[in-house]
Amino acid sequence: FCSLFAHLASCLSDENYILTYPCSWSEFLSPLYFAQRHRLDETAILAYSHGRRTAETIAFFAPEHINVMEETAKVVAEEMLDLEGITAIQGAKKLLHSLPTHQWAIVTSANRELAIRRMRAADLPIPSLLITAEDVKQGKPAPDGYLLAAKMFQVLPKDCLVFEDACAGLIAANAAGIPAFAIGSHAQKTKTPHEKWQMDFTELQLTISPSKTKLFDLHIT
Repeated sequence: FCSLFAHLASCLSDENYILTYPCSWSEFLSPLYFAQRHRLDETAILAYSHGRRTAETIAFFAPEHINVMEETAKVVAEEMLDLEGITAIQGAKKLLHSLPTHQWAIVTSANRELAIRRMRAADLPIPSLLITAEDVKQGKPAPDGYLLAAKMFQVLPKDCLVFEDACAGLIAANAAGIPAFAIGSHAQKTKTPHEKWQMDFTELQLTISPSKTKLFDLHIT
């Protein structure tokens, strides 16, 4: 592979991985607050929101009388303050520090400020390329974010590798033509048969490839 992408929430932090899995409950609490405020179906909103941009989730479920922009701003403000308990998923920090900084990125449905706050809370390195909610016209499950990351790295999608924990993210990687590796318990339930899966990064090892056509080899120890 030439480049690596991860979803931030549950993939890098014990929250998403283009190469991170900080996944704290903050990813799920904000949609839950939104549901409770407006007496909406909590289970349906939580299932739909995983891996998607906040604004798109709210627009999908909001009753007609709700101002989607104002509600989105309220939910994002709640997410900004809710950083307690965010920790790096096992093996994520070691894996990220083993990579050249210019060849891995995070593609996340969070906005830029929130993504950086979560990375810092999980004590994970911030990559040179960070694709966030503001950078694309369509969020996951559309492939826009992953295609933009490949374009910025000047590599073909097929030569990249995505680490994802959300169904929407796996669909996005598929649509982009990028091989995906499912990470975490959520992804185990939603991955397709051809996608490999691991609970965390402890048994994954990336090594510099001797090949002139790729930079990394992925091994499962």
